[in-house]
Amino acid sequence: MTAVIIGASSGLGRALAVELASRKQPLLLVASERRDVEATCADLRLRHGIQARSLGMDRGRDPDPGGKVLAALDGLPPGSGSRPRSIPSE
Repeated sequence: MTAVIIGASSGLGRALAVELASRKQPLLLVASERRDVEATCADLRLRHGIQARSLGMDRGRDPDPGGKVLAALDGLPPGSGSRPRSIPSE
């Protein structure tokens, strides 16, 4: 199952990404700073041999953050059960 981590380029989000990568968990890393999250993702793929993808996105300014996350998940290992077709709006 692929874990989606928001705020993955620093702090608690990065620590969680490192821990899950060490357990061979496939990851989708999301952060507002594209270059930082890409570097984190590349490092984890190299060090842990995992499937990982990065998504640079400012969730507060993006008109469709859920759609971008779902698109980025395409091709990564699915979770148990079916993946939702859309993310419910608040």
